[in-house]
Formats: sequence, structure tokens, C-alpha cells
Amino acid sequence: MKNLLLISIILFAFTSKLFSIDWRQISSGVTEDIYRMRFNDTKNGWILSDNFILKTDDAGETWEKILTLSSFDLSTLSIVQNGKAWFAGKNGKILHFFNNDNENEFVEQKSGTDKYLLKSFFLNENLGWIVGFDGIIIKTTNGGAEWLTIREGEPGKHLFGIQFIDEMNGWAVGEQGTTLKTTDGGSTWQRIITPAIYRNLNVNFSDRENGWISGFGFIVKTTNGGSSWNIQISTTVFIITDFMVIDKNRAWASFDKNSLLYTDDGGENWQYYQIPNDIERLTFDVIGDDIIIAGSDGKIYKGKSTVSVNSKVYNDTKYIVKYSNDEIIINFNDDMNSISNIEMFDLLGNQIFKFDYPFSNIIRINPFNYNLAKGIYFLKIGNNLKKIILQ
Repeated sequence: MKNLLLISIILFAFTSKLFSIDWRQISSGVTEDIYRMRFNDTKNGWILSDNFILKTDDAGETWEKILTLSSFDLSTLSIVQNGKAWFAGKNGKILHFFNNDNENEFVEQKSGTDKYLLKSFFLNENLGWIVGFDGIIIKTTNGGAEWLTIREGEPGKHLFGIQFIDEMNGWAVGEQGTTLKTTDGGSTWQRIITPAIYRNLNVNFSDRENGWISGFGFIVKTTNGGSSWNIQISTTVFIITDFMVIDKNRAWASFDKNSLLYTDDGGENWQYYQIPNDIERLTFDVIGDDIIIAGSDGKIYKGKSTVSVNSKVYNDTKYIVKYSNDEIIINFNDDMNSISNIEMFDLLGNQIFKFDYPFSNIIRINPFNYNLAKGIYFLKIGNNLKKIILQ
């Protein structure tokens, strides 16, 4: 029998104005999946797709194919502020891009390994790390002129994410809940236990104390350098494909299916942004007030929130939602005049039902009367949204 799991720790507080993003599609010039998109400033950005490397110099309005990947299978890119970029992937391949007298130059670098390289991170134009299959970690201190293997790893324990706060303090995450921490630049690594026990894809710290790990169905956070962790989102339905930290309170995350999330209170509340239905497996970046998303079939959309991402969001606490005996129970504990209706939506924004005011003080809803399939749904009450998962 289906059961309904109401995740009370996830409260999407929103107003229609806050979540109104006017998405417009931008041509990428390709029809294949886009794996990674990153900007090094408000104008210049990169895209890595199946067969091409694309570049923009006008904030993503137009994209130019600057390299055809006929002999390379790449999976990751890193950019530093001066526009230099590194791409890495299958068979230990690394490509380094730089601009020489206004000419684009690509140079293949020797990684010293034939393992699949999955994620890179550069602190500056000299210092960088790359992780990959079997938990390998390689490091450069001279912009990739030389790469040194600093961790051989373990068979099958692939690493998918890496980040350094400074030259000494860094994190790496991967398969089977693997979480590693270093305080000596990567010479030694300490295994850290977290509630994230499946496939960890992203690790993002704002400073030494505050950071998130995300991946297959979860987001967890630490505020004490990894000594303890709190689960902020947990679901068996979605994968966190990309994650971006602005500071210890503000972060963005994308699901693989039509979802973009934002928090401005350290992840206590996540605000849900609807995105176009025809794009999946998201990668994204935020430049100024613009949000750019890219993903399946070469699709790119650009939007601008109607309010600043710094805006404070306030929660409505006039009711309590519980799940008991196959019913959603909404118990109002304050004046209900400010709540005009109660609605339920699926992930694509399709309305399942709508109840208009006036209501009784206690409302009981049986979701199985609506023949709902397994998946994520949203219960909208006034200006608040509760996320509900049918499993």
C-alpha cells in the first residue's frame, strides 16, 4: 500500500511575486545534453556538452562552439577569475584553456592516470584538485603543468565532488556515503560520518565551519566543520544535480526533474522555483540577479526573479499539517480569513484539487481518493507550500 510521508522539516514559504520568474529560452546551438555550466564573471561563461565546449561573453545570451570533442569524453569543468579553464574526463584526459593574444588555446595536460576524472576544483590559476573513479585524487600546484596523485583510493569508491576553502582545508565526497576531509592540502584525508549514506555528488562550503553535502535524494548541512550534520531534505525521488553556495545562509540547488530551490536562512527553509517542463538533469549558475539553467537536449533558459535573492521570506504559522491514518489533517489555530484557498499540485504545476474559503477549523483530505501516483506533490495553504512525497 502506498504511504504518505509528510516531511515537516521542509517548508517552502513563498509569495507568488517571489516565485515569479519569467523564463525565456536561449539557443545553445546544440541538441545534446549539457552536463556543466559555469561563469567566471557576469559576462563570461562555459558549457560542457556531449560533443562540444561552448563559450559566451554576453552573459549567456549567445553561445559559440569553440571546440568539438571528437577524441575526448569530458565530464567536468573549472574556471578561475582570469578566464582560464580546465576540462577533465574519461581515460584521465585533461584539457586546459587559455587566451593567448585574443586567440583561444587548448592544451592537453598529462594527468598521470587513466582513470575517469569526474569533478575538478581550482582555488586559483595554479592550485587545483580533481577526483574520479576508485576514489583517486590528483593535485596541481602549477596550473596543470604537472599533476600528482595524492590519493589512490579504493576500488569502486568513486568520488564525485571536491572543494577547498583555502590551500589546506578541503572536502571530497562520493560513492556509498563517502565523505573525506583534509587539513593539509590533500596529503592526508580523514573519513567523516554523515547522514548522507548513498551517493554524494556535491560538497559546498562557504567557510571552514558551514557547508552542505548533497546527492541522491538528500541535502545535509554542518555548521561546525563536519563534527555534526543535520538532514535538511530527504527524498527517494530526486537527485541533487547541482549546488551553489553564496554564503553560510544562501544557497541554490537543482533537482534532476524540473526543480530549482533556494534558501536564505541556512537551509532551514527552501523556496521552490518552477522551471520549464521540457528541461531535466539541470546545471545552473547565478550571475547578478539572473538565473541561467541548462540541461537535457541542449536547452538553456534564463530568468530574473522579481525580487532580490537577498529578500527575507516570512513563514505563515496559522495552521498545523499532520498525516495520520491515510489522511492529511490541516488544523487551523488562528483566524483563517487571510487564507483564500487550499490547493494541491503535482511537480509540473498541475492542480490536483482546490478548496475555497470558508473552511472548517479542521480539514481532512484523503489523497488516495485522487488516484495519485508515487511522486512529489505540493500542498499550498495561503502563501505557504508543504512538500509531500507519495512512496
